[in-house]
Amino acid sequence: QPTNFATKVEPFLHMASILVPLMTAITTAFTGAISAGPTVCYLSWDPEYAGWIWAGALTITTCFFICIYSMAAISFTVIRQRSRMRRYSYASARTEFRNTEISDTVKQALLYVAAFLLTFMFPAISWASQSDSFIIEVLAKIFYPLQGFWNFS
Repeated sequence: QPTNFATKVEPFLHMASILVPLMTAITTAFTGAISAGPTVCYLSWDPEYAGWIWAGALTITTCFFICIYSMAAISFTVIRQRSRMRRYSYASARTEFRNTEISDTVKQALLYVAAFLLTFMFPAISWASQSDSFIIEVLAKIFYPLQGFWNFS
């Protein structure tokens, strides 16, 4: 039930979304696993911090798949709801409105996934390649700070 989810599960998800990155940042800074990069601070490439690299990669990959799943679930729910409500609408204007609404929802979901990819893609390329490509650095410096902007849009 949606009300059960909102009252019992959602507060824990909000706490996890704050506490996991905060504790990871504190722990990696305390252990010295963070090193300065040309664009942002990164996990160090030292072999002793390989566990943190894998944990970071796993976290971002998990977030990406959760993002895709969530957006697909929202899109399919809207499409399914429209199919259920189709029998109650007889006017063609109402049907056209519902189709536009579905199209807008799916488009917004795709844009959200694209924003996630654009935000993390260029810093990840820069970090993984360990190169000083000017273009990649400029793109990373443009897109990575936008992760805070996407949260409010």
